[in-house]
Amino acid sequence: MSVSLMAYFFGMAAFFAGERLLGSYDAVRWIADFAGLVAIGLSAYLRTRDRAASDDAGVRLAHTRALVMAAIASVALIIYAISTDGFADLVGLEDVMKSRWQGVFGALWPIIWLCGTLPLFTVDRAIETSPVMMPTRRVQQAMSYGLIAALGISLVFPINFIASRHSTVWDFSYFKTSQPGTTTAAIVKSLKKPVVVRIFQPTSSDVLPDLIKYFEPLEGPTLSVEIVDQAEEPKLAQDLKVRNNGFIAISEENPEAGGKPLNTQLVNVGADMKDARRNLRKLDEIVGKAFLSMARGELKAYVTRGHGELTWDRNEPPQRALGGFKQLMEYFNISLKTIGMADGLAEEIPQDADMLIILGPEKPFLPAEIAAITRYLERGGSLILALEPTMPGQIIESKDGLADLLSFIGVKKDAGILASEQQIVSISGGKYDRVNITIGTFSTHPSTVVLAAEPSGMMMSMAAGIDLMPGTTGNPIVTVRTTDQTWEDMNQNLEFDQDTESKKARPVVIASTGSGKKSWRAVVTGDATMFSDLAAVVRGNQQFMADTTNWLARTEAYSGTKENEEDVRIQHTKEGQAGWFYTTVLGFPAILMVIGLIRTRRRVRGAQ
Repeated sequence: MSVSLMAYFFGMAAFFAGERLLGSYDAVRWIADFAGLVAIGLSAYLRTRDRAASDDAGVRLAHTRALVMAAIASVALIIYAISTDGFADLVGLEDVMKSRWQGVFGALWPIIWLCGTLPLFTVDRAIETSPVMMPTRRVQQAMSYGLIAALGISLVFPINFIASRHSTVWDFSYFKTSQPGTTTAAIVKSLKKPVVVRIFQPTSSDVLPDLIKYFEPLEGPTLSVEIVDQAEEPKLAQDLKVRNNGFIAISEENPEAGGKPLNTQLVNVGADMKDARRNLRKLDEIVGKAFLSMARGELKAYVTRGHGELTWDRNEPPQRALGGFKQLMEYFNISLKTIGMADGLAEEIPQDADMLIILGPEKPFLPAEIAAITRYLERGGSLILALEPTMPGQIIESKDGLADLLSFIGVKKDAGILASEQQIVSISGGKYDRVNITIGTFSTHPSTVVLAAEPSGMMMSMAAGIDLMPGTTGNPIVTVRTTDQTWEDMNQNLEFDQDTESKKARPVVIASTGSGKKSWRAVVTGDATMFSDLAAVVRGNQQFMADTTNWLARTEAYSGTKENEEDVRIQHTKEGQAGWFYTTVLGFPAILMVIGLIRTRRRVRGAQ
């Protein structure tokens, strides 16, 4: 391979890297593109110099043909430029025209590039084997071989383009539309006003039968279902703000408003099965959220801050992050807002607070803050209080300053960390996994009724033991216990010491109610990690959070299960996808080219 050809390939590789790999880094991209153009120009200069230095007509002809092929390949770069989104937007092409434009030129530029590059390679190879004298006929043969190979490979591009426009897909993956869960059925049953579900789909839609099958069990006195084609009912669609088919409009009916739908919730499913498949798998989840929003309205929960609590707005490790909890609250139409001392936590909890949440404080609350929380409960508030363990040697009261509040609720916290050698979740693979305990014993209290009926297990990590404190204003009830193989690790050695420690089932969640100006509700847990992203993936933890918030919001009738047929997604890294892409696109053709070169060399040697 000549120096000129190496410069040519370097230039093309730099241009490819700039456009296809470095597109998100403008400065580096332009440097790579400029380096590529300079290298291609250098290649042409070296080729021209070698042509002038040769005295043989055949060699000069070969260099001339090589320059022409390099020019043709360079024209492909210009065609590539006009096939990009930037050029289409610059000339103002409409969507349909833009698609056709990019389809034609996107398939054309690689064909022209191959028709220039492969003949250039074969001619350069001929020059390298006969640098002094070359018959004209050999130049023509080299050109022909390269052009035939280029045209053969080029067949792939139009075939691929045609296949993309006339594709047929055989999908053998598991697929099933989710059915109404008990939560959705309970919400629909509790609706106080008539609700109409309008499915905007053409009668020929292959999605429509699945939607009808889902809503049939929900139809009744409070719910009716209609099939509407958006093109046939443009006025109704406009009133419901539905622009095209593929939507489900869930509306309250108000006869006094002339039949005009009120409080409409829109669910976008998709008009054809290709788009709707994923939404159908989780249909109960997205439809249930719309029904809940209509039945209960939005609730507001305040989450305390300023005491080292778990949070969702910082880059925290999974055991301290609340991203999953925040998403679950949003699903139940509960908006979260933080509250600290600067927001009035030491004065008064806002009147619009439907719920107060304290998750894993590591710094003590001030007496004024405890007093404000207590007054909030006395006026009928709802509280989630998730504790962190206190180790021996620490004063429990000074650890988080919550002793008076716990006493008001009717709960006390023990020292130590709950540990077990059995029924644990292995994360590190060592002894430290003994604090990752699983829970499977639930009472029939409304906050755990679903878990009691369909136990799926919960996970806690670094949990504290808690217990009842009788004789207080609260009426505490143990709702969740550990297994009978759990002990309170008092010396942090994560070993069961028979002389000082004992194994038994221990309370880890207590629900309490009390009376003030209005009855209040509270749920106290011995672990805050159970609400974190580390444990939020566990189905039992999700169900516990759902049922607990329903009970605290006084909508325990909505407690139940959600149906979800969505497959577990297999995650691929960007690096892994890129590796497979370039292996298939560049690796396999390169292997075929090497095999062809080896066969050609053997054939030439055999002829000699």
